[in-house]
Amino acid sequence: MRLQEVIARGMIGLFVRPMAGDAPVNFKAGLKKARRVLISCPPGEEIFSNSKVVTDLTSLFPKEGLVVIQPGHEAYSLENYGIQCLLNHPVAFVGVPKQSDWRLFRSRTLRRLSEHRFDVLVDLDPDFSLLNAFLCRLLHPPIRMSFSKNFSRRFYNLEYTGKPGAPYTERLDGFFRFLRSLVS
Repeated sequence: MRLQEVIARGMIGLFVRPMAGDAPVNFKAGLKKARRVLISCPPGEEIFSNSKVVTDLTSLFPKEGLVVIQPGHEAYSLENYGIQCLLNHPVAFVGVPKQSDWRLFRSRTLRRLSEHRFDVLVDLDPDFSLLNAFLCRLLHPPIRMSFSKNFSRRFYNLEYTGKPGAPYTERLDGFFRFLRSLVS
């Protein structure tokens, strides 16, 4: 991890309320009752090649309370429109790269997200992301889930490991099956 990322992670911990003292969570009951869910997709082309699984994953939660975000995109573009069509759900494009530090604090989209209470945050990024760590701290939803990765224990209370060394597509599919077993 670069020095800049270590400093940014420390800043998030300093300026955003700590997560210590979380009450125990009944994940199965919490996921079934969830009304406001935030799904953070990975940046780049991963969403295109895995749109079917991401669409299936979004179908597990109520549409009216579901917010899907993708980092690294800011304004409307043909690519952004394509992502929304593939997922058949509106996507908020956060103009903050996943490893940005200062732009996290200034993002209008993130400020608007912080005005809502979320029951669940699902991080689909296979790698550590300062943006998603910041969202965990900023929004502090009772259920925060992600793939197992560097520093994930500090921010998430449910980590999905899957098969070690498996490609992202297989891990994402396994993550969906795991979530479906908890929700149904």
